[in-house]
Amino acid sequence: MVPEQGTMLLLLLLVVATAAVMGQRHERRPATTDEWNYRAGSEKVNMRGVSNLTQVLDNWRFDILTQMKTLLQNDHQSLLPDYAR
Repeated sequence: MVPEQGTMLLLLLLVVATAAVMGQRHERRPATTDEWNYRAGSEKVNMRGVSNLTQVLDNWRFDILTQMKTLLQNDHQSLLPDYAR
């Protein structure tokens, strides 16, 4: 009779554990499929600041590309690996 009580206790424990796991599966967080609304607040944007930032980034791009071009033309050994064996 003692093994039957152990089996019943084990079965009860298994049922409680299963119920706990199933309860947690129901409480999942909602999936965040919301996309960023880039139009919200667009009327508050300072266009002069955006223009200045765009100009700064464009100048940086031009300067970086010019420096890379100059290095590749004049001192390519400092940028490219040496394949001479």
